[in-house]
Amino acid sequence: MVVDYRYHTPEVYQSLKSMLASLKRQGFKLIINGGDVFISETLKDGSAKKLYDGVN
Repeated sequence: MVVDYRYHTPEVYQSLKSMLASLKRQGFKLIINGGDVFISETLKDGSAKKLYDGVN
């Protein structure tokens, strides 16, 4: 999630959420490697459980 860290804008955040949601709908298990800024935001807005399965 380097892109969210370097380019922390609402548009980038929403785009990343959209991509992850699409992958989850396709049945992928997703583990986020790093991405502390992104992870913090998803925990705040309650979308974490819908977007990924774990964090490394």
